[in-house]
Amino acid sequence: MTHRRWLSAIALAGLSAVGIFAMTLSATAGMQTYFSENRRTVWIVWSGRIQKPMAKQLNRAISKWHAKALNGVELVLNSRGGGMKEGHKVINMLRKLKRTRRLTTVVLPGMVCGSACIPIFLQGDARAASAATLWLLHEVSKSDPKTKKLIALRPNKTQQFFRRYFLPAGVPKGWIDMITQKIRGKDVWWTGGQIFNSGSNIITRRIKSSRKRKVHPRST
Repeated sequence: MTHRRWLSAIALAGLSAVGIFAMTLSATAGMQTYFSENRRTVWIVWSGRIQKPMAKQLNRAISKWHAKALNGVELVLNSRGGGMKEGHKVINMLRKLKRTRRLTTVVLPGMVCGSACIPIFLQGDARAASAATLWLLHEVSKSDPKTKKLIALRPNKTQQFFRRYFLPAGVPKGWIDMITQKIRGKDVWWTGGQIFNSGSNIITRRIKSSRKRKVHPRST
């Protein structure tokens, strides 16, 4: 997607286009922070696994820009997932932030939000994503610390996970029951369009990520 199309897509979604447009130009892993003096908004982008030092870097960014971000914080995520130990720390920081600032979470066209990324995304007061995104859902499991191979699935932990993060965010219990059946024993990949259209209420605002092609007749 060209830079102009990124800008158009995000502007149509009603997001703060200038700052997020700048963030799409960088593909490096880790955290980057941008602030618009004019919009009084801070944009924080995280790309990569949910792992250390995400919480530490997020805390640093919030501490630095909180006083100036009078119109809120927008957290852009691009992650296949990671560890919920670090995820818990991130979520606690975001919940504290929301007491004083509006939080918008964003997944841009072509990006991913899977596993431990999703409960972080769910912390947004507004949650914006494109249909052209990928989302990974699976059961809570235990893996061998050395080989990283799956040892056991934990259905009880999975239920606790959904109750702790999905229900408080307004995800319907009926949807949780449905997805719990679908992910039993397997990974499930859905597009942002499927997530939105399934009635999950995970995505509350769609980012338009396509446009009509204009045909210009050949001049004679």
